[in-house]
Amino acid sequence: MTRTFDVVIASEVAPARGFSGEATSLTYSCYSMCMKTERLQVLVDAEQRERLERTAGAQGVSVAALVRKAIDLVYPAEAEMRLEAAHEILAAAPMEVPSVDELRAELDLLRAGE
Repeated sequence: MTRTFDVVIASEVAPARGFSGEATSLTYSCYSMCMKTERLQVLVDAEQRERLERTAGAQGVSVAALVRKAIDLVYPAEAEMRLEAAHEILAAAPMEVPSVDELRAELDLLRAGE
């Protein structure tokens, strides 16, 4: 489960007078972020940790982001699996299939053998 929330970041831009009479002025930027709510602890050996850190560094992401991406690639959501299956079916070579009447006759023979 993820929760979406807004983060406000303030930065100084030009002098103005604040509540205390000091020269101050802030501008605000608002960013929408998804917060992960589930924690998972995984133990890895030193070599695996080094590979993760090296790869994460090369890609400019955190080790956690890299692990989440790997999980999504190896264990895709059901919708992604269905989409991939549909693409494979559509990419398959054409093949000969019997007529509807021939298929019905074959099913009748199979059902009669029950």
